[in-house]
Parts: sequence; structure tokens; C-alpha cells
Amino acid sequence: DMDYISSIRKLAKNTELLYKAHAFEQMMLRGIESEDVENILTSSTNEILEIQPPTNKCKDERILVYDKNYPKDIIVVSVMTNFPRIEVITAEFVDYNKWKKVHNKLVRK
Repeated sequence: DMDYISSIRKLAKNTELLYKAHAFEQMMLRGIESEDVENILTSSTNEILEIQPPTNKCKDERILVYDKNYPKDIIVVSVMTNFPRIEVITAEFVDYNKWKKVHNKLVRK
């Protein structure tokens, strides 16, 4: 939803991002920098791929953000529990076993 993504961009620009401890570990292992995450969350061409409802494993709605114009193919997963700060749960490279490109848009297989 257009309005939601614009508020995410604004919050990412104006407030410091929070990171779950394991987010940093996973990002380090994957070679993803916090700069990548910030660039993707503040980009004017980013989009919400999906909003995942709460599960037993994660009690919060997870927001998957992607920017098809960013040179690295990364999905940022975050929650808004600590509004107005965005909390990054993880960032991962796109797994093309799970996703495919359709008209330059990323969709679940």
C-alpha cells in the first residue's frame, strides 16, 4: 500500500533503525551491510513485497521490503513493534527458489 511504504521511508530517514541481535549476525554471514538496509528502506523506488501475519515464531507482523533498482538483490524484513522506530529482523539475498520476477516485479512462486 502506497501510503504505508511512504511512512516506512520517512521513518527510516528520520529515526535510527533498531536491529535484533541475530539480524546483525545473519547480515554479517551474508555480507549485507547496515548501509544496504538503510538504502533499501529509504529508497524512493522501494516496495513492500508482502506483509506477513504474526506466527508462533514471530508475534509481530513482518514487513518485507525490496528495491528492484538497488544493485544488491536484498529483501529487508522488519517489524513496527517499536513505532516510530523500524526494527530490522533480518536482511537476506533473494532466494529464487522462493521468488520469481514477473514484469520486473518480485512475486512468490
